[in-house]
Amino acid sequence: MDYKVLFGIQDREGQPKVTGMNKLAHTSFNVDQKQGTIESKRLDGGRFKADAYPGRKSVEGDLSTEPNINEIEAILQGSGFVKQGDTYKHKDIEATNKFFTLIKDYGSKNFYMVYEDCVVNNLTLSVQQEAYVELKADVIGKQRKINKSKYRGSAELYPGNRLICYGAQIVQDETDISADVEGVDITISNSVEGKGGVNSRFNTKIEKNGKGTLTASLNLNTFDLDDYISSIEKMDSNKPMKVILTLKEDVENEVAKKGKVLEVIMPNVKIGELSPNEDSGTLAKTLNIFPDENGDAIMFKVTDKGAGA
Repeated sequence: MDYKVLFGIQDREGQPKVTGMNKLAHTSFNVDQKQGTIESKRLDGGRFKADAYPGRKSVEGDLSTEPNINEIEAILQGSGFVKQGDTYKHKDIEATNKFFTLIKDYGSKNFYMVYEDCVVNNLTLSVQQEAYVELKADVIGKQRKINKSKYRGSAELYPGNRLICYGAQIVQDETDISADVEGVDITISNSVEGKGGVNSRFNTKIEKNGKGTLTASLNLNTFDLDDYISSIEKMDSNKPMKVILTLKEDVENEVAKKGKVLEVIMPNVKIGELSPNEDSGTLAKTLNIFPDENGDAIMFKVTDKGAGA
């Protein structure tokens, strides 16, 4: 069945948003309500388990999109980020208190599903050669409701060009390494989980369950001995690097002259692992991302060039 996926930031927790939604340019959608089972521990049932009862219901799963910068900005708000000036900085999920609603709209079948009080647990931004940029979000929410009627709201795609690999720039300690990189993945793990109460079948809270993590992987298109040795020395000395990934909507110009530009700024990055591939003659780097002296581990800076000249 064909369907559309709609996204909207809620005004507050417990108040799902059903109007003023935007369509996601989704490539997959695996978010749904999962149901557990309560099994009886009675021992008098003979050879088989004595009984069972429907257990807790939880909204969870992942979705992927081919985003533009406006869509990334929207999803960042449900991932623990707060905009300060032109830059999104990460805060605790509890501190931002930003929940979102997802709607899966089966227009031709005259029904739609509403997933309420959702947050992003893990968020991965992936830039690979010869591909659209991909944004993958692992979602946790409270409950799903099924509406047996046609969705009457209007929803448009977020404005702006879809991001592609062309025009991407990766700078490591002020050195442009874009031509050496086949792909980069940046993953933000908020480390949250849904929690229930004895009086409810649904998640009643979404809370932290440990420290979050930030990682990135760089896949280089060649094995450069000098870079390999330099990377080992940085690992041994625990030397940090500054890494900036830049994406732009206007890919026809080396310097973006119109549209939005997104800079993903990681000011305190350390090499965690080096993985040479002898068969392909390439090198993969696993990077660990930590807060700087200001407490900022990763920032998303958005600049709008407008319509251009």
